[in-house]
Amino acid sequence: MISQIPSDWIFGLGLITVLVVLAVLPTFIALARGADDLAYIVLLNVLFCATVIGWPIALYFAIRWPRRSPQPSRRSTGELPSPAVAAGRRLRPFKRP
Repeated sequence: MISQIPSDWIFGLGLITVLVVLAVLPTFIALARGADDLAYIVLLNVLFCATVIGWPIALYFAIRWPRRSPQPSRRSTGELPSPAVAAGRRLRPFKRP
């Protein structure tokens, strides 16, 4: 079956695949980096990826856009730290009078 497909078509499909991946590369980079406002980068990429100037701008923003602030991590047991530890205060040992 594959021998019946002309080699020009296989080359054309490969070329189209590479061009599509390059066109959405800024979106993939923004997703991987966890960009803060991903919708803006995707919109810029979709609207202007076919232009000579728009694609590099989308790529620049995908690389340089600030990341989302990290989520607070929980302990392995799923418990939150005590209020004193969360506030950064050390608990003093109890001394008997």
